[in-house]
Amino acid sequence: MSANPDLNLLRWIQHIRESHENTAPGQRFSLNDHIVRQYGALDSKSLNRERDRIEYVLKFANGDEQRVGAEEFLARERDLRDVPAAAGRLSANGEASLAGMRGDLSEDSLKRLRESLKRFLNLVIEDRSTAIRQFNAGEHGAIQTVIAQPTVRSSRADVEIEYHHIINSTDAFQAFIAILMLSKKHDIGRYLCKCRVSDCKRFFLSEKRRKHGGKPIRVSCSPEHRKLVKDNQTSKRKRKQRAVAKVHAVLKSRQIGSRTIGNHARDAYDDHPDATLDELVSHTMAAIRAARRPQ
Repeated sequence: MSANPDLNLLRWIQHIRESHENTAPGQRFSLNDHIVRQYGALDSKSLNRERDRIEYVLKFANGDEQRVGAEEFLARERDLRDVPAAAGRLSANGEASLAGMRGDLSEDSLKRLRESLKRFLNLVIEDRSTAIRQFNAGEHGAIQTVIAQPTVRSSRADVEIEYHHIINSTDAFQAFIAILMLSKKHDIGRYLCKCRVSDCKRFFLSEKRRKHGGKPIRVSCSPEHRKLVKDNQTSKRKRKQRAVAKVHAVLKSRQIGSRTIGNHARDAYDDHPDATLDELVSHTMAAIRAARRPQ
């Protein structure tokens, strides 16, 4: 091994880059094979964009990932194990990163990883501010093992430094994704959604804006499910209208008059959507009496 730590580090980084499945010309984001074995095979799309990185993780959360062959993974792991880590102060990080290539890839382990990810995604959707407050930087020290290798991109008009992020452990990848989802600077977490179709519940990213104007679709993951959600909403609205009309008819037959029957009946239905007609009438009457009571 050379006595020059920086040279050793560069050689080690280069070997890691060459060993990663998704390393290609122009690639600026690489995951080691162990992470790919856990989260699923990479398609032809690069992970240069933040949105592509999040969508890659969402595939795993939704159970849509494609598993990578074990034989190829183990062969790559044996190759990497023979590469010396960087010397001096960088050796610990290097060994830790290589150690991250190995681990439990059993179905139970992957299930726990998936469930943990889904809990985090649900919290981001339901209450992103709480997710930010609960984020403990001390528990995500693995982020320090992420390598950001500078590269130069030049043209006739400009010269710019870009960074190729190289991630070599699952803990570091989880920390990287969590920060990306919670960061208000990147702000991609605000586009995280969950399909409202009861048999789906898939996570997806809404578009920042629709091509032909209008608000982004946040209720469904596909045009087909969007129609199901719309039909379901229409059906619920009609059921509510019929229920309110029946309550109004019952109270009118009892010669109970009030300009607010409709409002109270709608509120009763919203609070008790599965109630019987008699129960809705009872809840509506209670609301009317409460409203008439002197304050």
